[in-house]
Amino acid sequence: MKNISFFFFFFVLLASSFGQKMPQEKVIEDANFLISNIEKFNPALYRYNPDFIFQSSKIISSITDSLTLLQYFSFVSQICACSNEGHFQIGNWKDVVHRGFLDNSYRYLPFKMKVLSGEIIVLANFTRDSVLNSYDKVLSINGISSADILDVLYKHVPSDGHIMSNLEQKVSTGFSWMYYLFVEQPSIFDIEFQSYGSDHVQSISVQALTRAEQIENLKMKADERRKGSTASKSINEFYELNINESYAYLMLKSFNHRLVDRYKLKPKKLYADIFGKLNDANVKKLIIDLRNNTGGRNVFADEMISFILKGNAGSYLKSTISWNGKRKSYKLPKRSKHVYSGDIVVLTNGSTYSAAASLARYLREYGNAYVIGEETGSRYEGYVAGSTEFISLPNSAIQIGIPRYLTYYPDSNKQSSRNRGLIPDLIVRQNVNDLKENNDRVLNVAIDFVSQ
Repeated sequence: MKNISFFFFFFVLLASSFGQKMPQEKVIEDANFLISNIEKFNPALYRYNPDFIFQSSKIISSITDSLTLLQYFSFVSQICACSNEGHFQIGNWKDVVHRGFLDNSYRYLPFKMKVLSGEIIVLANFTRDSVLNSYDKVLSINGISSADILDVLYKHVPSDGHIMSNLEQKVSTGFSWMYYLFVEQPSIFDIEFQSYGSDHVQSISVQALTRAEQIENLKMKADERRKGSTASKSINEFYELNINESYAYLMLKSFNHRLVDRYKLKPKKLYADIFGKLNDANVKKLIIDLRNNTGGRNVFADEMISFILKGNAGSYLKSTISWNGKRKSYKLPKRSKHVYSGDIVVLTNGSTYSAAASLARYLREYGNAYVIGEETGSRYEGYVAGSTEFISLPNSAIQIGIPRYLTYYPDSNKQSSRNRGLIPDLIVRQNVNDLKENNDRVLNVAIDFVSQ
């Protein structure tokens, strides 16, 4: 134990230097420690990926020499991704790998990108150069095609099943820092791209910048649009409800526990108020927007069932299994006096995740809802979340959060799938023109649908 502790402090001291290597045996020790704990704490590991040991062993067998810190972190991330479960937490911004972004010792790609149907689109430019603009399409970086870049990043990102919509959303959120961690760390980026609306291929060389330099450039751009809102915080952070003559629109933005606590929200009371208003207004068509709701408190999914329950749905809602084998079954709740009898349309995308994905499932299964948009980010049959076991890898002290609480649902007669999210009745995807024109294609299709 003393030898491990000594090695750790020595490694942390020098890890920021790419010349410092972690010995092969230490890398393998951490990898095996991680694998054994994933097996221990993820109760659905072999339910959703029976090939986990084969895949993770293949990763370990490719470790044939000492590794730099970033190479080491790449292997750790790939092993977590093999679990086929998206509720992992890999490190944090203060650990030996990530803190280089905050302390400005890392110089990385100075753009915000969005992955859209397999293409890399520029959203924001944090350089002083104006050649590469928002909505331009990146074809390659330093000779690596956009398709190959995405293939590499996807292998490092834990996600539920085989759900590309969620992978695209996760990679969009952290494209530049993921590129640095998992692809390469150059000082110059040679980028091939096509300007928005053009098929002509252009090239530009861009210098890697620190976080501080990118922020400074952003501040210096006189024509840069101001980000964020100065409006005071309100319950609109959690939800919005708009009622008009032909339909109502309910956006549930998040079930995050901080927002729940901030506004002292109780799901039964909240939904009784919402559906009471809908019934008082005799609303016959309801659009529920769950896009970009990444989940939070499961109770905000479960408690809505009382207000949308239609027909004879049986009595069994779901079952749970903890990491230590404890099982529990849940019954369907009874109908509320405020139950809504009108038609429901649900909007989803790859960031409709966890508890929000559960709600989308309930709305389809029990409310006969019609779903428009993209595949949800969590499996239709269930997922592991709710409770997390944090472990520290012995030789780097990097923390890994392993989900350890399986929720699974009864078999569905509305969707038969495995390792896929809720697949909408009508698939509608945003495109780059929608981004530029600020056109909400999915919502517009839904409004046309309920209007008919």
